[in-house]
Amino acid sequence: MMESWELNYTLTTEDYVRFSIYTWAHSPYFRQRRWSLRLGLASWVLIVGTLVNPKLWLNFTLALPILLLSLVMAILAVPLGCWSLRRSILRRVRDGTFRNILGPTHALIDSAGLQFSNAAGQSSITPWQAVVDVANDLHAAYVYITSLQAFILPRRAFPDPQSFDRFLKQVAVFRATQS
Repeated sequence: MMESWELNYTLTTEDYVRFSIYTWAHSPYFRQRRWSLRLGLASWVLIVGTLVNPKLWLNFTLALPILLLSLVMAILAVPLGCWSLRRSILRRVRDGTFRNILGPTHALIDSAGLQFSNAAGQSSITPWQAVVDVANDLHAAYVYITSLQAFILPRRAFPDPQSFDRFLKQVAVFRATQS
């Protein structure tokens, strides 16, 4: 039986932060950027160490702390990236950039596709053929229409956990029948 879903919920700042961090952690686009960030931070430590002491590499005991620091920077790159992303989003929320995205949202999901309305207005129906991926975590489902943009459907928008699980299964059916 094909179900349809009509959801009313408030998209919060935390929902958007979680979506952004999820995308940062799972997107192939950001995977490449994470590696670039790691290598960049480690390289800067090595370059600055060399500029401060050009003879650094002649003595292993002098070079070891710089090598260890560059390793620590490479390890900390991803948590620092998430922290920076969260800060950037919170700054944009404060300056009003997301005022039309956050807030009351109405979603209609059926076999034809997805339709959302919020303070920015009402979207046209996004057909299932336009959906590139569907992912979920402990907090929400993310229906991606590009590798970086998604409709966010928080779990709390559903009456119970079973409804959320049925929704994910139904979305898989919608996508399979439309492809």
